[in-house]
Amino acid sequence: MAAARAEKAEAMACLSARKATPRLSEEEVRGLVSSVDDLRTALRGAKPQLKAELYAALGLQLTYDPGKATVRVEANLDPHSLGK
Repeated sequence: MAAARAEKAEAMACLSARKATPRLSEEEVRGLVSSVDDLRTALRGAKPQLKAELYAALGLQLTYDPGKATVRVEANLDPHSLGK
């Protein structure tokens, strides 16, 4: 119990010390959307092996269902594998 309390106290201290993330301006949001569109366009023509490596690095698992012509995407959002 003591270890759990100490861990909770440390986590609470970290949360208290965090600075608020500034909001993005409209221009910044438009720039991000544009860069994502550029990435989408680049990926469209990329070789399948490169796409697979990128998706794996991002923690994504894609499953194609040919009967429905759909792709199911699962994301691993574990902060220990992605960082903070």
